Amino acid sequence: MAEEGDVVGLLRERRGQATLDEVSEGLAIPKYGAGSAYALLQSLRSKNLVDRKGENWVLLTPEASISRETAPGKGVERGELAPGVEQVVRAMAKTLAEAMMGVREPADEWEMATKPMKTEIKKEGGGKA
Repeated sequence: MAEEGDVVGLLRERRGQATLDEVSEGLAIPKYGAGSAYALLQSLRSKNLVDRKGENWVLLTPEASISRETAPGKGVERGELAPGVEQVVRAMAKTLAEAMMGVREPADEWEMATKPMKTEIKKEGGGKA
């Protein structure tokens, strides 16, 4: 019977992504049901090791591996960020804060742009052409 580690290995061999059919055929297991490719992928998804992108299941981190640390009840608790993710979030927050400091209040370009729409144009000359 295939295990989660087998699925991760298969995804690594296929450049980090594979369809459900490819996982099922590659591991010689059924697509759906108990112990199926879908059940294993969903289990890995709940551990944030894989995610679904269209038809493909994508390995989120190339160095992902199944160990005792990723077993239920171990590792990162729900609501906490993994150390690598926390660094990325902090860097993004810092970048956003710096970008917001440089933002100035918009000038009256919008008012100038809409002024021609408010201007009435009067036809002069009542003569015949």
